[in-house]
Amino acid sequence: MAADLVEERKCCRCAIPRRWTLAIMGFGAMFWVSAMRDQLSIAIVCMVNGDVGSSPWLNTTSSSSNSTFPHETEAVSKESSGFPWDKTEQSLILAMFFAGICSSTVLGIWYLKHDVIRYYMGGGLMVCAVATIIIPHSLTLELRLIYALRLITGMGAATMFPGLQSMWGKWAPRNELARLSTISASGRFLGTVLAFSLTGVLCNVMEDGWKLSFYISGAGGLIWFVLWQLLTANNPATDPRISSRERDYIVSNIDISYKENVATPWRAILTSKPVIGCLVIHMVSDWVDYSLTTSGPTYMHEVLHVNIYENGLLSSVPHLARGLSTVLVGMLADLLVKRKVLSIKWTRIIFQTLSNVGSAVFLVWLGFVSADQRSLAVFLFTAVLCMQAFAESAYQVNEVEIAPRYAGVITSMGNSLSAVAGVLAPIITGAMTPNKSQEEWRNSFMVIVGLCVVSLVVYLAFLKVTVQPWAREKQKKPSVAHVVQFGTEPDETKQDQ
Repeated sequence: MAADLVEERKCCRCAIPRRWTLAIMGFGAMFWVSAMRDQLSIAIVCMVNGDVGSSPWLNTTSSSSNSTFPHETEAVSKESSGFPWDKTEQSLILAMFFAGICSSTVLGIWYLKHDVIRYYMGGGLMVCAVATIIIPHSLTLELRLIYALRLITGMGAATMFPGLQSMWGKWAPRNELARLSTISASGRFLGTVLAFSLTGVLCNVMEDGWKLSFYISGAGGLIWFVLWQLLTANNPATDPRISSRERDYIVSNIDISYKENVATPWRAILTSKPVIGCLVIHMVSDWVDYSLTTSGPTYMHEVLHVNIYENGLLSSVPHLARGLSTVLVGMLADLLVKRKVLSIKWTRIIFQTLSNVGSAVFLVWLGFVSADQRSLAVFLFTAVLCMQAFAESAYQVNEVEIAPRYAGVITSMGNSLSAVAGVLAPIITGAMTPNKSQEEWRNSFMVIVGLCVVSLVVYLAFLKVTVQPWAREKQKKPSVAHVVQFGTEPDETKQDQ
């Protein structure tokens, strides 16, 4: 294996290997989609009318005269002239994005089956960008138009993660899977950093500065759409830019071919215990992410009394750490397996346990932090998301391991469940924190802790790390048009050790 890697690197020393080009392009796609998704979590703080008493984003009981925070007087005066959306309307605006993700699942599965993933993801990125640019112009019109645009944005964004998972099933050698997939996935966390920090600054320094954040992220998405279409390919077999040696290296270290229109074994997928375990942990992991992403700025404002300027900057710190830790954890996972320190199965067990148990411990601690311990709260917030980075090299990689050909389908199903979590998480948090007290927020964190524990038990009970029988390729005589030889099936008895 090491000799193959050295040989493959020699043949690609004059250019970036194509699988690494895909990792970079995937990173950028996830970056801009996440920026377009999350900027509203901060922007809505300065968009709503400060006189709407039911708003969960504004502390209307405090006055600018006794403010102890810099920039707060200016921020409050800007907020007071915003849109008169009540709490229900704000929650629906945020939730419509996730409803869009859920509604696009069926279409996504069709595209994944027909092996046009590159166009599926590129089209989704373009739709997401165009809808984002239109949003500021729609705000003076019917509120239902805003709901529709956020729904469309979610439908576009829904193409990203299932598409990447499906592509990694065809592009990522087994010993590089965690590394490549986590590099591309880390873009979504750094995109959140841009959304939170840039939107917070623009809201503070410019009147209606939040509008510019929509234009910037939308323009970035359109530019990346062009690059994506120019620089990516559906698989190594159809890539005109890949070297023959890199193609041979990839296909000798993956577990599927590139045949199109293969029937999806729905009954086997829906009744597979490893798939059920992955879907449960997928939903809960994203529940944690969405809770902290959509409700994090609210927590900063209600419990820590952070103004809009500081809110954007402080809320972005945990996501910056999450993005960096995701890449480092992915490299660590591959290193442990490559050097045979841990088997693949034990790597997935330990990393997922660290993710769920670590997140639960820090969330419990966060529930007891008071307003005068702001630095500690930001640290704990960051620690929770860094613990979640271990899941990127556990269940997310596991979805590809157990069914490389159907990884996109499984991930698309997981995304639908996660979309439900994205809708329910902010609604449940809002319902549990009507008085915006620390005790109420603590109880909302305890709900997440319980979900972490239950989902971990289910995942570990059903865990497998080898290609499942229903997902294996049938051995047929190879054709000239397709890659013909694939990696041998790992010994499941060894992997389960």
